[in-house]
Amino acid sequence: MSEPLAQALSISGASMIMLTSIESRTTVWSAGLARVGTEVAALGAAITEAAAEMVRLTAVGIEMDDLLVTSPANFHVLRVVDGQVAHLVLERGAANLAMARREFRQLVEDRPALPPPVDGAVGAETVEVAVDAGTV
Repeated sequence: MSEPLAQALSISGASMIMLTSIESRTTVWSAGLARVGTEVAALGAAITEAAAEMVRLTAVGIEMDDLLVTSPANFHVLRVVDGQVAHLVLERGAANLAMARREFRQLVEDRPALPPPVDGAVGAETVEVAVDAGTV
């Protein structure tokens, strides 16, 4: 499971990727330099769930694509994947948002099926991945 998501760190400007359970709001897996706490995982899952519901209510038969959250320093790209949220953080100054979204979508669509989230999961798999400081 971690290999396809770890490939997202090769996207230009990517600094962190994590997978969060929508149901339990816990981090299932994460990798990259930027470490975030359980609050970020829970908030990412909550806003993604709310946005997906808004799309469902206003555009019958259409699923949400990406949810984008921006700050002066980062782009957060959130995408629903098998009942979980894949959350990619991009450094704004180093990323091409359109290309990053395209590459992230392709990685998600080409990945093997993810196992269902474990209810009440306490720990998350964390993978240390070196990211070239010149590209981030």
